[in-house]
Formats: sequence, C-alpha cells, structure tokens
Amino acid sequence: MKVALREMKSDAHRDGLAHARAGRWHQAIDAYERALRQEGEGAALLFSLGEAAAALGLTPTATAMFARCLFLEPGRIDATVRLSEMLAIADREAEAIDLLREAASRTPGEASLWLALGNVMTRRDDTVNAVTFYEEALRLRPMDAAALGNLADIRFDRGETQAALNLYDKALNIAGKNPQLRLNRALALLSLGNVKQGWRDYEARLQIPSRKILRGHSLPRWTGESLRGRRLLVMAEQGIGDQIMFASCLTGLPEESLIIECEARLRPIFARSFPKAQVYAAAIAEEAGTIKADYAGMKDLPSARVAIEIASLPMLVRRQRDDFPSPHAYLRAEEEETAKWRAWLSAAGSRPKVGICWRSGKADGIRAKHYAALHHWAELIRALDAEIINLQYALEEREAQGLAAEAGKPLLVPPALDQKHELDRTLGLMNALDLIITAPTAVAAMAASIGKPVLKLCAQRPWSHLGGSVDPFAPSSEALWPERQGDWQSLFDAAHSRAAQILAHP
Repeated sequence: MKVALREMKSDAHRDGLAHARAGRWHQAIDAYERALRQEGEGAALLFSLGEAAAALGLTPTATAMFARCLFLEPGRIDATVRLSEMLAIADREAEAIDLLREAASRTPGEASLWLALGNVMTRRDDTVNAVTFYEEALRLRPMDAAALGNLADIRFDRGETQAALNLYDKALNIAGKNPQLRLNRALALLSLGNVKQGWRDYEARLQIPSRKILRGHSLPRWTGESLRGRRLLVMAEQGIGDQIMFASCLTGLPEESLIIECEARLRPIFARSFPKAQVYAAAIAEEAGTIKADYAGMKDLPSARVAIEIASLPMLVRRQRDDFPSPHAYLRAEEEETAKWRAWLSAAGSRPKVGICWRSGKADGIRAKHYAALHHWAELIRALDAEIINLQYALEEREAQGLAAEAGKPLLVPPALDQKHELDRTLGLMNALDLIITAPTAVAAMAASIGKPVLKLCAQRPWSHLGGSVDPFAPSSEALWPERQGDWQSLFDAAHSRAAQILAHP
C-alpha cells in the first residue's frame, strides 16, 4: 500500500517533474507547492522539492525536505543518500557518515550507500577509507560508472595517472554520455601530454549542466577555417585565471578579426594587449537556475560571423605542444602603474622583490588539500634573501600577521590596492617584482602572462602544463610538485633552491 501511495502524483506534481527535467527549477518549485495544496505532504513530493532546492543551491531547504521525506518513509535509500550529500555540503560530514553507516548496517547490499560514504570521505580528504567504500560499491555493482569515476579521481590526485585513465575508460564504456567523466579524463590525458585526445574530451565541459551557458546569439561555431574577411567572437567562460591562460591562444589569430568577450575586470588588460581587437566585458548571470550570456550591449556583434568559447581555442590552434610559442608574454601591464609600484618597492630595500600567494580565495573543504599549510610558507619566507610582497587576494589580516610573525620577517602589503577587483593595478605591481611564488591560483596566470618568472607550487602535476614542468601557455611559469602526495616539505625545499637560482641570475 505504501508503494502505491508513493507513486500517486497529482497533476501539479507531474508538471513539476517535467519542469525539473528541463532544468526549470523555479517553475518546478511553484508546481510542487501547488501539489502540496492538492495532495498534501507525501514522501515523494518532499523528495522532489528537495531535489529542486538542491539544484538551486538552497542547501538548508533541501536538507529539511530530504529529512522530512525520511521521517515519512524511513529507510528510503535515495533520500538517505541525498540527505547525506546536503549534510556534507553544509560541513556536517560526521552526521552524514553516521546516517549512511546506520543505513548500510540495515541494508549492506545497497551499493549506493557505500558510494555515498566514499563521497563523504573524499570530501574529508580521507582517501584511504574512500577507496575502501568505492571498492565495496563496485563489488556489489561492478558496472557502477560513478564509483569507477570517483575512484579514478583519487588515483589521478595521487599521481597514478595511467591507473586513473584505465578507470575513466571503463566508466565511459558504461556511461559514455557523462560529460563530467569525460572532462575528468581530459585532465588526466592532458597531464600526460596527450593533447589531441585531451582537448577533444575537454569539450565535454560545455555539456555539464552546472557549467552550461545559454548564449544570446545564434552564431555558428568556428571550426578553425580562415578568418579572412570574417570576424570571430571569442566567448568568455570559466574563471579569471582560465580566461588569462586561454588568452595565450589569441596570439597568432588576426587581431582585427577578433571580438573578445572577457570578465569585466580583465577588459582594460585585454584591450591594451590586443589593441586591434574589440574587447567587451561579459554580461553573464544566473537567472532561474540557468546561466545566461547577454549580448545586447555588444555593438560589434552583428559583424561577427562565427563564435568560439575561449577554452576551445587550443583544440583548434594549439593541437600539439610544439604549436605553443616560447618565450611568450602576451599581456601587457600599464607602464605608469608599474612605475608607481617600482617607486614604492624601492623604499622597501635593495634586496630582490618576491611576491607570494599561498591559496585561492576559497580554500576550504575539499579544495584545502591543494594548498600547503602556512608554516611551510613561513619557512620559505624566512629562508629567502628577499623582500616579501603580499599577492594574496581576499587577504585576511589576522592570517597575514600570523604568517609574518611565524616567518620573523615583514610581509609587505601593497597600500590601497584591492587585489581581487583591481586586476589592472595588480598586474602593474607584479610587473615590478623579480619573482612570484604562488599556489596554483589566478596569480600564477597573471604574472606569467606578462613574462615574469613564476614558481607555482602544486599538490600534483598540473594538467595545464601538458606533461611538463614549464607552462606551455605562459612559459615563464614553472611548476613544482612533490613526488609523493602530501610531501609538502620536500616541495618547499625544492622551491627555495629554485628561487635562489632564479634570483641569482635575473
């Protein structure tokens, strides 16, 4: 009887499900709320509401809906898994683990519970237990593409790239249309220097629902043909660092044929660096769960004949590693701004000027494992015979003071400079430095784009370096990573040695 009731849905509930399948989440919620009035509170309807809330990033609401669903239908597996995911997103991993372990003790043969446990452990960076749980999920359900893909992600993070590729291939044989799996395989392929297949797989990013951009034009896609007599719209996507990195591929294209769309903070830099191109600030925003790009303010759009996403350029113009120019400084800092910062730096002393950035703006949760603890940075700062300049955007004053105190050396903070929003002025500061040492952040891309020496300290081999230590997009950037995952001390010892070499031979 319970099953029959669970499957009975009102017209409004069915309408909501149709909206959800089309990604119209706000309309789905409106329909579900009508359904609540028509059919009352039921587990199936609450689950649907939870799914819609989760899709819109309304984690507390989704958590409440899935919890209420479980109250009405104890033991429901899909609600248990989804509630665990919401708890983990809210940094309530311990509660998620307890929930899943209790469920797994009741139904140990349910593979999805072990998969969910693996996912929570991965968020905790407890990869040993994560692997155990993924392998149990695969024992129960050998053709589980999600478990195979997640296990592959761990192998890749550990530097076991070929083992990861074998798992990605197996997962894609099962779920060949899964764009996230294909994108993850792309990163593994590119990290080994397999550029041809890697860039082909990298196109899958455009099909991931959370990354899809609805473009307000109907231009056909550029496929690499001659641009003689035609104009190409290069469309913005991804973050600041990505747009800077992929802008390296604009060189070699006829500037006068380019209409470049970029993040607003990059517009003055791109306009100066590509003076014959038309450069516009992107108008990209999320609306009702859909990311949309508006081109109403782009007066040159009618002259465009074809369009391409900026991160798809390498597939067309950098088809092999030898296609990347070297040396290659492709962006230009503003000279007057650079002169101002040189004057400020000269007052700090005569030693070399080294900029540092130790994390991205968001370094919490699962992202934290990609960044070294501050005490490693303090040791490096103490050992360097240089003046140390802060390039950390989203700087927390207490964090900076603690780092300087532990290093026993002042950390020079550029006055009246918002390094997150004033990118043009920040680029001028970077141009006045002798060396930049940074975690893998947009700082590395910015500094290397103007040809400054960069040491990028990574948890693992960066995929964008295409199998080498030197960044092919901006070859003044050199990556260092530990041979053994998590061995930050050896990495920072190597960084100090390499920095000393660079500073000794400017």
